[in-house]
Amino acid sequence: MHFSELLEPQRTGPFRTFAVLGEGGMGRVLLGVSPDGRLVAVKQVHADLADDDGFRARFRREVAASRRVSGAYTASVLDADADAPVLWPAVAFVPGPTLSQVLEAVRTLLVPSVRQLAAGLTQALADIHRAGLIHRDLKPSNVLLAEDGVRVVRPRTPWPRRPRRPRYGPLFPHHPRPGRAPKSSRRWWRPVCSPWPEPAPGCAH
Repeated sequence: MHFSELLEPQRTGPFRTFAVLGEGGMGRVLLGVSPDGRLVAVKQVHADLADDDGFRARFRREVAASRRVSGAYTASVLDADADAPVLWPAVAFVPGPTLSQVLEAVRTLLVPSVRQLAAGLTQALADIHRAGLIHRDLKPSNVLLAEDGVRVVRPRTPWPRRPRRPRYGPLFPHHPRPGRAPKSSRRWWRPVCSPWPEPAPGCAH
């Protein structure tokens, strides 16, 4: 597991956070642990965004809609606080590389892996749409490859009109895992070997 910074343990709602997983324009994502010992990803939204009533209302809608999405193909929402001075949602931590990290490391996936990826993405988007969400930013960095299949992260509620401030991005984090994809024997995705310029790491023979 990789993180960018260790923290003095602190509390965000019921969760004890202890490391920074990543930072972005909307806030930072912290690694934490729940009272029952499960790892969670907690996003602390920048305090200045919480001062905007429209942003806070949209945050509340996204939390309510995301709770209705099955956790089979997304990171389950565990808790959130739309009334705190610093808004935060907490989702189940999904260990595993992003699709973009895998493609950077292995270059090409075998056809069976591509088919499984397509099936997982199709089911994930169907679950997201049934909950009244859309994704608007589906890309390899928002797709996690867990040991048991695909997870899509960062769904959003539809905009009722063109947003006045487009910097309002998604609320729910992906879980960055810098570096090369792990060499797990249990992974379901398999790369294609290429002799040029050198064989891809972990490629299938």
